[in-house]
Amino acid sequence: MRSLSVIIPVFNEEKTLKAVITGIKLFQPLEIIVVANGCTDHSSTIAKENGCIVIEHTEKLGQHLARVEGAKKANGDVLLFLDADFALPFSELQQFLTSILFENCDVTVNQNPKEHPSTEVWKKIVAEWKGHKECGKGSFCKAPFALTKEVLVKSDFIKSTYSVEAFIETLKVAGRIEHRHEIDTKTLNRFRPSHHNGFFHKISCSEKRVIKEHVESISKELLRDKRGGYKDAGRNREILAIQNYNVQKGWGVSSTLYDGQQLSVIVPAQNEAKYIKSVISQARQLEPLEIIVVINGSTDETEEYAKSLGATVVLFEHRLGHDVGRGVGASLAQGDILLFVDSDFTIPAQDLFPFAKAVQSGIDVALNKQLDPLTHPVPLWKYALNVACDHKKLETSSLVAVPHAMSKKVVESIGYNALAVPPLAQCKAMKEGFLVEAVHAVDVHKLNAIRLRGHFAQQGYPPTTELIVGDFFEAIHYLAKL
Repeated sequence: MRSLSVIIPVFNEEKTLKAVITGIKLFQPLEIIVVANGCTDHSSTIAKENGCIVIEHTEKLGQHLARVEGAKKANGDVLLFLDADFALPFSELQQFLTSILFENCDVTVNQNPKEHPSTEVWKKIVAEWKGHKECGKGSFCKAPFALTKEVLVKSDFIKSTYSVEAFIETLKVAGRIEHRHEIDTKTLNRFRPSHHNGFFHKISCSEKRVIKEHVESISKELLRDKRGGYKDAGRNREILAIQNYNVQKGWGVSSTLYDGQQLSVIVPAQNEAKYIKSVISQARQLEPLEIIVVINGSTDETEEYAKSLGATVVLFEHRLGHDVGRGVGASLAQGDILLFVDSDFTIPAQDLFPFAKAVQSGIDVALNKQLDPLTHPVPLWKYALNVACDHKKLETSSLVAVPHAMSKKVVESIGYNALAVPPLAQCKAMKEGFLVEAVHAVDVHKLNAIRLRGHFAQQGYPPTTELIVGDFFEAIHYLAKL
């Protein structure tokens, strides 16, 4: 059986520390290392009286850096990290430690059954990104967790600044990870009103800290590749800097529907002859000043049909790639309100109108209201970005999904090129203080066509998912620099 070192960071925990130490002594550890940092109570004295090795720092290090200090001194084959503010039941700790002490795994993490969704999504994202989807919401953010001394030495755990960073470094070298344990640390943990002050759509200070750690830790990994290793699917972003396009002007109307403002509808299209007529027909009912169809790489009758129905046609012989057409259309739009739709399915006019009216009424970015289950990478990322930008109320609503609308002033502020990467555009709009709301629900999952090439893969993510996930990494790369 492997030997055990126990590491306990402590900051003024004299009321609970003795119970924690007494409980872990039942496992006969090689050593218990208490890292007292910034303590002004009797925590250090209690630890010494109970036979612990005490490392004292007059300043407060923070939980993770205190753990690092303890890990540097540990001599056991296994390092168990505990918190000092609550004692775990013997039976649960016994189950938690069995696999790693008997050499059946290299790392053991806890799946807290009462994890906040706002932090759970980030933990799942990191685990899946680093090839350990099975870890789920297990991480090093909250004790208990354990790892072998061998993994500690191989990884950059000791060099890490954040617990999330340490976990990422550990995942790079860890082989077997035990992830099945569910210890409810939330119920055991002491309630701190100043930390746990979240309610409804408000994110607590504790949640914000964990989210920030994830953003900062992920951003360090993005220094080499801002897309996190995910492909861009051949987007021609350079075209957005040219703005010398082949444009055939169409017709529109000056409407009174929008209180003096005018509407531009933007429709990217590639070989969409099947739907383009009905898409334009529904858009016409909104009385737009113009319908801009950005045709790229088409070999069918899309151009002919769009011109025959009076749309302004922007023509490119070659494919631009996903969402680049949105930026092209927005750069040419004359309206005050910009409504974006796709051309591979038709959305009825009555479901488009609320988005245009929302912008007319003062909302800067009007999103399709979505509440998707957090089981697929894309909804996970949508929710994660929204909570990171303190827009929890948006749930999984995102510029990734059409229809959506925004004011011309938003586009001019965030830049037309940002529209080619929808999560980046949304992140910029939210962080620049624009009013972003989910205004109306349109079930585009039912309307959108399933494409074998885009939506399926034998290994890894399907191409469309890979593109979208890479887009969210770009948004995080931007967010971390603010």
